[in-house]
Amino acid sequence: MPSEYVERHAWGVELRSIRANRPKRAQTGARAQTFGAALEQAEQLWRASETVGTIASPLLLFYGLTQAGRAICAAGTPGQAWRSAESHGLAFQFTRPASGANLDLAAVVVKPHGDGLIQYVARVLDSEVLSGPATLSALLGSLDAKLLFSESQVPDPKPLEVHQMWITPAPAATYATKSLFLAPAPDRFAANTELVPAGPHNLEHTRIIPPPGEEIAEWLEAYPTLRGLGVPTQVIGPEPAGGRFGRDDWIIKLVWDAGAPMADVKQSDWTLEHLDEPYSYDWNGTHGVVLPAVAGNTQAHDLVIAWWLVLYCLSMLARYYPKEWTEMLDVDRSPLAVPIEHFISVAYSTVPALIAFRLRLLRATQEDRV
Repeated sequence: MPSEYVERHAWGVELRSIRANRPKRAQTGARAQTFGAALEQAEQLWRASETVGTIASPLLLFYGLTQAGRAICAAGTPGQAWRSAESHGLAFQFTRPASGANLDLAAVVVKPHGDGLIQYVARVLDSEVLSGPATLSALLGSLDAKLLFSESQVPDPKPLEVHQMWITPAPAATYATKSLFLAPAPDRFAANTELVPAGPHNLEHTRIIPPPGEEIAEWLEAYPTLRGLGVPTQVIGPEPAGGRFGRDDWIIKLVWDAGAPMADVKQSDWTLEHLDEPYSYDWNGTHGVVLPAVAGNTQAHDLVIAWWLVLYCLSMLARYYPKEWTEMLDVDRSPLAVPIEHFISVAYSTVPALIAFRLRLLRATQEDRV
């Protein structure tokens, strides 16, 4: 093993370290043995995936993730039901493209099938799996990752970045308002403009007319975490992000209930309640993402489950449809080749980080209960 491996490899220090500082349920007995063996196999499969090209890597990545899933079950499932199922719990459907046509990601479909490993893992993570068929294009759109797929390949809805509207004067302040910054706002929200004539204090300029609250509520229907907020009472923007929050598109400010203060609630705590995946817990800068629900689900997938479903689809394509899979990766012919290559490179680092975070949460939760 190269000396720099522990520091630089995607699997990283944290997932190796957690083997000796594991959640309490996985500290002894058969659970402990399964936890350690499953993470070791997951790591070795992940390492092996980086030694092959995109043609074969989804197979190794998917099975590496399933082994990590067995470790999650050993660490998180209460009672005697922790031994995870041997089936996938999924079924695959693919409609081959016509001769000479490019593969359509919407023609790749995954369905729930029985109670398999993914359902066991989802119960630990308090996540839905699938209530019906889901296309690969919709699943890719639900991932919190900056991917290279075009809008025609992976249409909206996609994750939204959500930032706290800071109003409190100090971290100890215990009131909040229902207000958020969201990005990226759809381009259509910026299309309705009016010309403001020059006046004593301004030059002539074009102003964006904010969309009505009902249109905003319709937009947010795809995001269960925000859907319950209803129709906003105030819409400010959209306006160009201008590099704020690291974005180059449109941001929009929304206020509900006319900004009436809620007593005994911290602004950061209220914001956290409306995030699916937090990035920051800072009292004056809480932010993260909200995720769209797919396939008729009532809630968004936990991101581990979302990545699992996508990698399952790609592994099935690579394994059972090698001709179509190879053609899709032909950079001289296929517009999907580079986005898929980029997706695999993102998976290498993103998925291990998600696994580590979920295992840390399990460890912290179980320590709190002691």
